[in-house]
Amino acid sequence: MPIPNKFHEPINSLVEKLVQRDYSELERNGQAGRLGAAGLRIAVAEYGRRLTRVPPEAFELSDAVAIDSQPGSWNVNMTLWTVEEGRSDLTLTLTASDLGGRIIVVIEDLHVL
Repeated sequence: MPIPNKFHEPINSLVEKLVQRDYSELERNGQAGRLGAAGLRIAVAEYGRRLTRVPPEAFELSDAVAIDSQPGSWNVNMTLWTVEEGRSDLTLTLTASDLGGRIIVVIEDLHVL
């Protein structure tokens, strides 16, 4: 299932921080998850390409599954785009939650699929 619309802007904002390599900001605001700034930096560096903003169709091409045990939360797998490739093999796995109108997006993993 595509990512629900209410999560598009918060995810775009998170991806923009990845594009700008602002890993420390993601860690400071709690969005870097278990990887932390260092883990994100390593994952992007090892991939060896420059991330770019995702186009609108990225949300339709992504996979989102509601988490039954956490109402309002979704597990999301989203393909990222790079300058060199366009749609890449690098996948952003995150949890997107709507907690009474407060949207929270946290990275779970950043890996090649």
